[in-house]
Amino acid sequence: MCDDGSTHKHSRIVISPFSQQSKQWINTRENWRKARRSKIEANTERTDLADYEFFTFDGPSKKRLKERLQSCIGPDEVIYILGHCAPGSIDLSKE
Repeated sequence: MCDDGSTHKHSRIVISPFSQQSKQWINTRENWRKARRSKIEANTERTDLADYEFFTFDGPSKKRLKERLQSCIGPDEVIYILGHCAPGSIDLSKE
């Protein structure tokens, strides 16, 4: 947890191995974004809810993901990882 004196929001980091340009990723991202916005708007009492942060393994997004994960990750943040794998596998893929 960081102790930099700022107020931390309950953010959600979403990581996907899919291309930023794939239709599957675009649809998934938009559906997640709409659901999160609805939750934030419904919780008028809370001011600490933040939108999802979406990252892929494509170019600039991969660099921003690395920087984000090296920054201050607090206890109120959740990381979601989307992808496919097989039982016992250490690989995550878009296949």
